[in-house]
Amino acid sequence: MTCARPIGRPAAWAAGAALAMSAGACALDASLWDPYLEPCYGYSITIQENTVLRLGVDEDIRTYTVGGARVTGGKKRAILTGSVREGQRGGIRSTTLYIGDSVTDDVTGKFTLEDVTEPSTVNEERFSSHPVAYFCYEPNPSFRLNPEEFPNQPSK
Repeated sequence: MTCARPIGRPAAWAAGAALAMSAGACALDASLWDPYLEPCYGYSITIQENTVLRLGVDEDIRTYTVGGARVTGGKKRAILTGSVREGQRGGIRSTTLYIGDSVTDDVTGKFTLEDVTEPSTVNEERFSSHPVAYFCYEPNPSFRLNPEEFPNQPSK
């Protein structure tokens, strides 16, 4: 499961309501409930283990996966990997992130881990057999996102 929620979240998000999209339920901006996290000035996205997030369009598609999403010793963590085609710049080597940690792909942008939920705790109405990692994704302004998955992008 992956999904994205654009900049300029509606008031319902601030009230704690999640937006259901075709790909699944989206994450809330974690800074709304965790005062130690910076506000998300990009897209709140979710990536479930064993799924692929595809960013970009045409020949510039990049893929991201999550593994090792879990709570260990009371700390939530996830491993984010960004793959590129042979000859492309960018990508992210497998990087372990804890809540609030960020990693930047110099082509696509910055990913900050906001939350991790373990299986069956996604929400009351939806069971997930795999952990889910929630990120704030702040795209690089020069990177072209798929408008179907990331609506309401600023015009370039």
